Formats: sequence, C-alpha cells, structure tokens
Amino acid sequence: MPARSRPHSCSPGENDMPSLALHLIRRRVLRIGLALSCTLPFVATAHAAPLSITAGSAHTCALEGPGAVKCWGANAHGQLGDGTLLDRPVPVIVPGLTGVKTLAAGQDHTCALLLAGTVKCWGRNDHGQLGNGTQLSSSTPVDVDGLSGVTALAAGYEHTCALGTGGGVQCWGANTFGQIGDGTDIDRTTPVDVGGLSGMTALAAGGGHNCVVTATGGAKCWGYNLYGQLGDGTANLRPTPVDVVGLTDAQTLAAGAFHTCARTTAQTLKCWGDNSHGQLGDGSLFGSPLPVELQDSDSTRAVATGFEHSCRWHEYIQCWGRNDSGQLGDATLVDRLVFTDMIGSDEPFLVATGWHHTCFVQDLPGNAIIAKCTGANAAGQLGDHSTATRNIPVTVIGYGDTLFHNSFD
Repeated sequence: MPARSRPHSCSPGENDMPSLALHLIRRRVLRIGLALSCTLPFVATAHAAPLSITAGSAHTCALEGPGAVKCWGANAHGQLGDGTLLDRPVPVIVPGLTGVKTLAAGQDHTCALLLAGTVKCWGRNDHGQLGNGTQLSSSTPVDVDGLSGVTALAAGYEHTCALGTGGGVQCWGANTFGQIGDGTDIDRTTPVDVGGLSGMTALAAGGGHNCVVTATGGAKCWGYNLYGQLGDGTANLRPTPVDVVGLTDAQTLAAGAFHTCARTTAQTLKCWGDNSHGQLGDGSLFGSPLPVELQDSDSTRAVATGFEHSCRWHEYIQCWGRNDSGQLGDATLVDRLVFTDMIGSDEPFLVATGWHHTCFVQDLPGNAIIAKCTGANAAGQLGDHSTATRNIPVTVIGYGDTLFHNSFD
C-alpha cells in the first residue's frame, strides 16, 4: 500500500481503495481531455461512494471512499457488522471500522483488510472463520489473531485466507475438505500457514477450495475437488497445494462453489471444474478438471465467480451460468452457456458475485458513482429496500449519488 506522499501506478488494484480512487480520477480527467500523470499521489474523495464491493451468500458489503464500510442483506449471524441480527434491505454502517483497504465476504461472515496490514472479521464463527481463537459468532468486527503484513484477503464458504508480503498464505476456519491447506481436516480458529507457499501474487477462495497465482504465472489449488475445481486433472481431495495443469499465464483468479476461473496476462479467461449450469462459459454443460479457454474473452478487466455463475468486467458486465434468480441480469431466468450482456451495466469498474446475486459499480458520465445489484433478494441483499427478486439490475439505495460533484466542471 503506497503512502499518501508517494507516487504509485494508476492501474487499479483488486479491491484496493486508494488505487481505485486514483483510477476513477484518471478516468474522469481523461473524459474531459486533460492529461494526468500516473505518478500522482492518492487523493482521498470528499464524498462517500462505493469504491469496492463484495458479496456473500445473501449479503453484500461496500467500501466507501474514506475507508468506511456499509453492508446490507442477511444478518442472522451478524455478518453485516452493525451489532444486530436484523436483516437490512438498505446499506447500514459497520460502526468503528475505518482505514479499510479491501473486503471479503464468505457465506455468513465478512472480513476487512486494514491499511495497517491487519484483518478484522465479523459474522458466523462456528468453524473459526473469524480467526479470533473462538467459535463464537460476532455481530461486530473482531481482530484476527496474529496477522500482520497482509496484502490480500479471500473468504470462502466457511473459511478465510490471507496473502502476506512475502507471498505466503495463511488460512483459518472450516477444514472438512483440507481447504486450510495444512495437510489435515481439522478446523482452525486462528491462522495457520499453508504449506510450501511463498512468492504467491494473487489469492481466491471458493466453496471448499482455494487457489493462488505463482510468481511465474502458474497456479496452485487445494481443498475440495469432486468437480475438478482444483484443475489438476483429477477429482481427488487435496489437503495441500497442487499445480493447476497447463496454466502458465495466470494473473488473477476467482473461485466459485465448485469451479474456478483465471484471468490471464493476455486479459483472456480460462475456467475449470463444475459446469452443470454453464458456469465455465465454454458453450457446453460438460465439466472439466483442466483449464478450458473461453472464446471471445479478450479485454477482460476482472472476473468474479458466484455459487454457480460467473461474470466478467469488460466494456460492460457479461455473465454466464446459473440464472434461476436473475443473477445474470439479462431480464430472463434462463441459464446461459456463454457470455450474456447484463442490462444497464455500461461503464463498470467493479463486479462482485454472491451465491445467487451479482453486484457492480459504475462510473457514469456526469460524475455519478452508482452501485447496482441483480438476482436473489429474499434477505434484501440487493439493497433496493425490497425483498423482491430482480432479473434486471436495480440501484442500491444511497449509492446513486455523485462522487466529485462539480469538481471537474
């Protein structure tokens, strides 16, 4: 994380609030034809706006410009972090949480990586997924024990993992399928090292598996593998990391319930694992224990995977896979085996997928930063002050305001 007095790249980081803010400023300036050096220091926004978004099974959280967090949706386990167990159909603040860099949402828990390199979590904790040495759920943020120097965070179904400054990985929580990566099936209530990993550059957590990108563009995965989601050509459970076969150009990863996708250095996509709803995007319903390259997937800026659907950030949001709740946002409830355009998703800069819902953030002309969601909404996870399922994106209440007002007029 660059200090505010230091220059850094204009390229947006994965859920990195300062670099995303600078990326937005750059987009705005380029729109009006001005030059902007990519060595400008981070400029904090003066107005709350969604600069990052993450989705759990039935809840959603957003990181605002000043580093504050708001959440909405299901809250039976305190996963919204507002000190209650009440579902919220509109965003509510997570009290006392500031200086946040990234967010990660699991099934019923949420975690925040702070600028200081430490982590706080809240919500369900029956498997130790909060990492504080207990199995007691918490409706307010608690410190994860013993973590420092964390650079990236990922939350799975009932577990959580963190990437450190040296490229090592630590995980905690449920370990039924070996997803903690310590060679056992024992749940861990505090972080433990994943064996044999160093120099890793990116991290993703799925239903019961995890994957990382190596320094040379390869990938390693571990945990549940019944559907081939580890990409090692087998369906064998792996309690320690194994290589994804044939993958040499990975840049980032996204892990769903039973499938995994990689964004390559060429900005294309490769996916593997379960394909029962077309979530691999290759036009078939046949799963694959090895990576398959998606046709016409060039210029992919980011990829996100939900329970059984996938989405990519392109010029707009495109999704594929399961669509029974309208999570693909194409005005139907029909599964899609290849990319389908999400309605009203032009000018996106973030996308997040939950179990059966999808959210994204738009940077629209006129300085509007807007968050929209589509799909299942029984707990209010779309944030539109209703519990109605939507197959077209709706605006999240409170996230349709302008970010910079008239600062560039």
